[in-house]
Amino acid sequence: MIARYGNDRVKRGLLHFFVGKSVSALGGLLAMLLVVHALPIADFARYSILIGLVEIFTGISGLGLSHVILRYVPELYASYQTSALRAVVLATFSLRTLVLVFALGLAWIFSDSASSLIGLNEALGAFEAFLLVVALRSTNQYLSQILESTLHQGKVQAAFSFIAIGRCVGMLWLISNDSANLTNVILLEAVCEFGAMLMMLNGIFATLWVRKPSEAAVDNDWHNTNRKQVIRFAASAYLQHLATLPFGGNTNRLVGGSMFSDQVMARFGFAQSLYEYVKRYLPTQLLIGMIRPVVVARFTSTRDFSAASALCERSLQVNLALLAGLIAVLLVDGRELLLFISAGKYGASGLSVMIFVALLVLLIFETQRVVLELLSQMVEHYEILIPSNVFLGFSVFGAVAAFPLMGPVAFPIANVVAIFLANLWVIHRLASLGFHYQHDWKATLQSLLILIVSAGAGILSKYFGLHWIGALLVTLSVFALCFWKLKFALTVDFARELIGTDKKDNGMDVGIISMQRVMNYGSFMQAYALKSTIESMGHHVTFRDFQNGNPRHKGEKVKAPRKPNRISRIPQILSDIDGTLKKLKFRRNFKRCFKQTCWPLLGMSVRPSYNLNADAVVIGSDEVFNYTQNQAFGYVPCLFGHQINAPLIVSYAASAGYANWDDVIADGMEEELASGLRRMKHVSVRDENTRRLVEGCLGVSPPMVIDPTLIYDFEHLTPQHRLIRFDYILIYAYEGRMDSEEEIHRVRDFATRNNLRVVSAGAYHEWCDENIVVSPFELLSVFRDAAFVVTDTFHGSIFSMKHSKQFATFLRDANPLGSNSNKVSYLLQQFGMESRIVKDISTLGEVLTTPAPYEVFSARLSGLRQVSLDFLKMALG
Repeated sequence: MIARYGNDRVKRGLLHFFVGKSVSALGGLLAMLLVVHALPIADFARYSILIGLVEIFTGISGLGLSHVILRYVPELYASYQTSALRAVVLATFSLRTLVLVFALGLAWIFSDSASSLIGLNEALGAFEAFLLVVALRSTNQYLSQILESTLHQGKVQAAFSFIAIGRCVGMLWLISNDSANLTNVILLEAVCEFGAMLMMLNGIFATLWVRKPSEAAVDNDWHNTNRKQVIRFAASAYLQHLATLPFGGNTNRLVGGSMFSDQVMARFGFAQSLYEYVKRYLPTQLLIGMIRPVVVARFTSTRDFSAASALCERSLQVNLALLAGLIAVLLVDGRELLLFISAGKYGASGLSVMIFVALLVLLIFETQRVVLELLSQMVEHYEILIPSNVFLGFSVFGAVAAFPLMGPVAFPIANVVAIFLANLWVIHRLASLGFHYQHDWKATLQSLLILIVSAGAGILSKYFGLHWIGALLVTLSVFALCFWKLKFALTVDFARELIGTDKKDNGMDVGIISMQRVMNYGSFMQAYALKSTIESMGHHVTFRDFQNGNPRHKGEKVKAPRKPNRISRIPQILSDIDGTLKKLKFRRNFKRCFKQTCWPLLGMSVRPSYNLNADAVVIGSDEVFNYTQNQAFGYVPCLFGHQINAPLIVSYAASAGYANWDDVIADGMEEELASGLRRMKHVSVRDENTRRLVEGCLGVSPPMVIDPTLIYDFEHLTPQHRLIRFDYILIYAYEGRMDSEEEIHRVRDFATRNNLRVVSAGAYHEWCDENIVVSPFELLSVFRDAAFVVTDTFHGSIFSMKHSKQFATFLRDANPLGSNSNKVSYLLQQFGMESRIVKDISTLGEVLTTPAPYEVFSARLSGLRQVSLDFLKMALG
């Protein structure tokens, strides 16, 4: 794990966190109760309305900049990119402050209208004074996010403790001097917030501008190269945040101010204040400042979504257990407790209890929402929150409509229904992007059981005449026993997983150089499989990119379309505008799939990473040894071991594709390639042609291993449901191939005779009935459910074999797009599948209907898989 987010710093952060939270919790609770006791009901009702202004102005002025801080600061701080980090913090803070001051200035200018709109027309002075509190508190929230994102919890908690203690001491002084009115309470809060702001500004300066000798900075052009990406991220984050502003307690306060009487508003505000206090100190919200930077830093380092979501889910389950106990207490002694802590002001009618219980039920789903927002932010897909947040915002209209029937309880109930449906939508959208969030239903049912048993014990004790304090003790005792039996182990696991372990304790920093940016499913799948396999051995894995090289092959194995050829196709394009538009749409969707779904799953951003420094570098799989791709990459030195700064360099399942030893001799590349290969400690290849090339360079025969897609099991990632409802024959071939009239005729004739539709995945073939773009893992289900498969690709043959399909493979020798004969023919021979090769197009139907020898495939795969895994373990051991 990265040093700045390793277990030592997390432990230290947790210590500062809990000490600071203990102080601020006690001080904050006492200050809140002092305000409740000191202010008359009418003033407390107005105070409850004013509190809602903080979140409203924070949201309006946010511009998505807080989300930028929470997402990118951990990444930059973890990688010591000091200049970029300072630029991000300065730019976002300055812009946000300007917008906040402008918005508050407008509110002050139009204070008459604004205050009357929310039912404060008799408290204009309090409204104007509270705008200062809004400015300071909103700024402090932003500053605390910067410090929390760099794991400086001590500085944050010191500032918040100052606010809590200052408010508490100030309220005692105001009460003792008989000066506890609404205006003075507001001024007291402004003074405390200002002092905390100075403390946090000093902490940020010490963190980002005072460089420690042991922390060397890495300065680069991150800010310039990522500006567009950051702006897009901020825009989507801002839209989703604006969409959700009408949802929840702050809007309910403001709407309630214009609808409720002072008595009802005071009760509602009292219940809302208790709810917000509980919410602030539940583990998910309490620890979000700790969880968020740790989860984001670890994810940007490992791209392990399942580990991140599991940690978040554990925090959620601890929340649910604690909420179960609190709801049980309210069901048993709610009225008595609220009357006690409010000095008899609120609770007698039972309305405050009803509102509070409804708010706690809402809190169950809000804590899950916090987790889902964190995960969506982490994978940089904030846009999926926007539709659900718009839906959440409309819940206020349902609450207003139900108010005459249900009273103020309608507001939290409407919120519960909306957030339950919205959370389901976000979980579905994350899954559609390949990020599967699993809710622990067993643990949730255990929390429900704790609630029922604890509340039942308390209610039963009251039934037999026990005083309410005794019933409270019974409820808490039973809850503590149930929590110990059912939830203590979960809580310990959560703490251990949050602290985690340092990367160096687990394994090496391994960089993979492959064809991971080539937009085809095979390149993605082999990259994902290799990364996942190496990670399963305990290493930290990231992909590294390479710069295209110069052509070094004297021939021309791949012929790009010449200008006359492109011009000759214009009449055909114009004659079929509809088909051309469909093809362009298909290509656009396909590229979007890779940039938005595939590359994030591999842990790659749109911006390439050319960092070739690592503990170990693995080159492969795919055609990494094909230096004759003049039309694509040219000769890339680092693919042969040059220019890499790592003590351990390994090739895994490398292929030379259509390059061969004769090319090396003819091009005079023997020593150039050999000198790079000699830098590798272990070299392995995946086909006979590549073995001969390496043997020619090194004089020794390299080990033969199989492609990563053959050693990795994708079953847990493959959708179980059927994506295509009708029966079909799958075509898996690149564009420009399988377009001859004879091949088309034979495929369509076979499909007609067998009542099948023809489906192409991953490439557009206008002669097919359907051309589909799916995620890589959905593609596997398309292979699984196909009646037959026709392909001319290496990985198309592998996916067919792994799903035991009846398939046929075309070998392409001399081809404008490059020959695949070397690698595909060897693959099929290696697994006893030579019968799948279409040697004569007239035999296509016979090849497809002749049973494939899968008993041979299974037997050979088992042995080759073990040999390949043993090689990887040895090479990286």
